[in-house]
Amino acid sequence: MPAITPAAKLRKAIRRKIDRALYPERRKVAVNCSLTREENARLERRARRLGMRKTTCLKELALAYSEARYIVPANVEAKLEAVVALLRNVASNVNQLAARANRNRQTNYADYLKLKEIVLTLEDRIKNAVRHPKLADGHQIHE
Repeated sequence: MPAITPAAKLRKAIRRKIDRALYPERRKVAVNCSLTREENARLERRARRLGMRKTTCLKELALAYSEARYIVPANVEAKLEAVVALLRNVASNVNQLAARANRNRQTNYADYLKLKEIVLTLEDRIKNAVRHPKLADGHQIHE
């Protein structure tokens, strides 16, 4: 590894001072942890998959776990939004069917409301399953 020159050290110190002056709310506390080589490799793979730096990934994963939420990769988030859009289309179709059934006096408004509730519950369950996964033992993550 090449030695760091005094000029490089000075540039780094100047950048740090500028960053502190421009962004005083940033990084007030540093937390260090040690990882095994395997843990480090796993963290690197996860960070790459999420498109983050290792330190950012570690921080986000720790906070997500403590807040009982799941970090959803961008491609999965897009798929989730697509599923939700399809569910909304289903809800719209159900609404149309209910309106037609009411016109023909084949059902009542209570049936429509029950069906709508089922579709909305399904949408919520899908979002919840993705954002708040269960632990391996089947329990929900709680603070």
